[in-house]
Amino acid sequence: MQARRASREHALQMLYQLEQQQLRQTHQDGSGRQGVFEQVSSLAQVDEGALEGFAAGFFKRFCPQGVTDAYALRLVRGVAAHLPQIDETLAGISHGWKLARMAVVDRNILRIAAYELLFESSLPPAVVMNEAVEVARRYGAQQSPAFVNGVLDALAHKPRSV
Repeated sequence: MQARRASREHALQMLYQLEQQQLRQTHQDGSGRQGVFEQVSSLAQVDEGALEGFAAGFFKRFCPQGVTDAYALRLVRGVAAHLPQIDETLAGISHGWKLARMAVVDRNILRIAAYELLFESSLPPAVVMNEAVEVARRYGAQQSPAFVNGVLDALAHKPRSV
């Protein structure tokens, strides 16, 4: 399971970097700062070539001998491909919390776990939730594990409509 956790951590790091790059680009373009939900939803429009180039640079810089983490890349691609559905689902179950108000780390941990819960049917929900909480414990704030667990518990108990 450690390999999968490392993949989830790599996916979190890539999603975080992509989101930060997009926010910087919006600011540099002088187009003004859009709402975070609208801005990061553009991850869904990241073209495959740009994503491949970004991932190659990430793995070269942060992984031993530039080894490609196939599962991390699969998670990032999956989140990007299904981002509007994932964000809509998360917004519907995270009562009192708009996606824009969530910490960037928490939001992306939730996106990865939501992708796994909704689109990777071979994974047991309890495993996905536990892994997300552990990643939140490592990368998030003190309250992050409880927050992530609460949102994912609601998602795991939500009837499937996606």
